[in-house]
Amino acid sequence: MTLNLYLDSSDFSDLSLPSALRKPLDGDTLNFLREGIYNNSITLFYSPVHICEIIPEGSHANELSIGRASLISELCGDNLLLVPSEIMSMEISNLNNGIKMQNCASSILAPRDKFLGVCSINPSLIEHRQHILSLFEKEIAHLPRRDRRKIQSTFNFESSSGRNKWRQLFAGKIDNVKLTYPFDVLPKKLLIDWLVGDADQKHIAYHLLLIANDAKRLVSSLQHMPSVSKQLYELVRDHGEKWQNHQIDIISKLRPSLIAANDTRAPIRPFIRNIIKQSDFFSSALLSQTDGALSLTETEAFNFISQCHGFNIIINLFLENIISLIEANYSSFMSGKDKIIVGKASDFADFMHSVYIPYVDKLRCDSRTGSFLRRINLFPDRIIDKRINLLNL
Repeated sequence: MTLNLYLDSSDFSDLSLPSALRKPLDGDTLNFLREGIYNNSITLFYSPVHICEIIPEGSHANELSIGRASLISELCGDNLLLVPSEIMSMEISNLNNGIKMQNCASSILAPRDKFLGVCSINPSLIEHRQHILSLFEKEIAHLPRRDRRKIQSTFNFESSSGRNKWRQLFAGKIDNVKLTYPFDVLPKKLLIDWLVGDADQKHIAYHLLLIANDAKRLVSSLQHMPSVSKQLYELVRDHGEKWQNHQIDIISKLRPSLIAANDTRAPIRPFIRNIIKQSDFFSSALLSQTDGALSLTETEAFNFISQCHGFNIIINLFLENIISLIEANYSSFMSGKDKIIVGKASDFADFMHSVYIPYVDKLRCDSRTGSFLRRINLFPDRIIDKRINLLNL
């Protein structure tokens, strides 16, 4: 039986280091994973969160990030999963419409016609082709009018001899033209075949989709696509910043109740959890995720979210994080201090990996996320918070 496995970003980072820099345990782990994949006993998956964490926003790919992406390509192939927000929205929509969703990786695989399963990469190929051809026409713009007409009459795409002339021109000039993504990563021969009309749009679109869903080529190309890079950040890390601000609002609103209802004899954690449950926490979370489209009572929202397995994990991690922050700030609250100690926005990016737990057999995570996941006690048998335990699979 094949084990579906999701690794932590730190695994891809450490395992992809050059062998001279790699720790012995990491070398053993990498060999174990490669053998499992070869024997079909392990299938690895990756997500847009992995890609987002390889290259910080605004920077360029370097040797280490390319190596990390190369390892993702080697171990995971095209097993790309949907972005977390899409999974949560899909769970809510399916449940609301009475559709039973299967808890398996195949149900959340990213569509192959999307860039990282997020945005369409199906550009107007005709417009792009015309644009590229216009660049080559500029190459002969300096010639006398008679010479330009002669060239244009012989460079006829309708005849094989004309296409051959275009092919010869492209072969000599294409390196001088700055192409945009994804055309800049197409094999030169395939690009020329397409430009002269020997490769149709369906064929070129197929190759573009292969490139767009290849982790190594994708990471190499993100520096040419600032708008897509920004979109990925909005889907993952900017979302984390919004949640960070949201938790500050929740803690600020709960502070008077915590102070007024303080009972030092009560265990602090159950006491805090009970206060939060009285604050419409789950109904507010559901309203936020559905942009106000689904308004339920707190009890109804709690029961609804509990059936959306990935969303349920994220919301309960968020709740657990709030409880931990209140614990950390509790003495300050009682002494009248206003400043609230909060975690980093990047912590929520770490949490986002956890949305995949219901859909894989095992998920690797860092020790902090692992401790939070064990506290909420959802799919605890699927958590691997120490890399060495991968060798025991």
